[in-house]
Amino acid sequence: MDLALNFRKASKQELFRTHNYLQRKWTQTAQKRIKQIFQKEKSTILEQLKAGQVNFTIDIKPWQDLFLALYAGVGEDFGRAASRGIHGISKQADTWMDQVLSYIRTYGAHKVTMISETTRDDLQEIISQGMQQGLGNEEIAASITDYYDTIQDWRSLLIARTETHVAANLGTYSFAQDAGMESHTWLAAMDERTREWHAEANDQTVPINEPFEVAGEQLMFPGDDSLGATGMNLCNCRCVETYS
Repeated sequence: MDLALNFRKASKQELFRTHNYLQRKWTQTAQKRIKQIFQKEKSTILEQLKAGQVNFTIDIKPWQDLFLALYAGVGEDFGRAASRGIHGISKQADTWMDQVLSYIRTYGAHKVTMISETTRDDLQEIISQGMQQGLGNEEIAASITDYYDTIQDWRSLLIARTETHVAANLGTYSFAQDAGMESHTWLAAMDERTREWHAEANDQTVPINEPFEVAGEQLMFPGDDSLGATGMNLCNCRCVETYS
């Protein structure tokens, strides 16, 4: 189904409904891939531990490949949906997709580093505690297995939701710039789950080449971390934007 994101005529509810429908399918796909990466990581880490290594090496290439494919796919999907909504046709990807790919190539390394460092820090803590308690390698391996089994569902979903949301808004933002839109407006879901500072940002309108100011942080679009926004504005964000 070729859905359209009509930022000019659609109601806020319709815009969120279409956006969420498109994002949901990508989130499911991304979560499945992320679970597979975690499973492979677990096997590799356990092999390293069995070989006597305690300073683990986490292969970041699967994450790099995932992020590039995810941003390219989601960005193009949402950019085309915006094109159908604004022009009534699905514009062939051109310069706006160049911007999507440039973004992930520039900022993707930071995203991958944050994910792998979080995992590595957690694993080193498990090792340290195990050694302090006098545990053997088999017992530490069991703790590492428990760790991966615990994070596999919730963390894969958190990463999938957050990054597909960023890629979706990046796709529509890149297309809107390419289409000559002059301003963008922050739209929060405005329900019981909306964080207070995102509700305060609702309806904030700025020139399209300028960032939003949200809780003291700057974002070019909801979910953007290129200007240093932190998890308080990024994780599980559901905000979108509209253009004029």
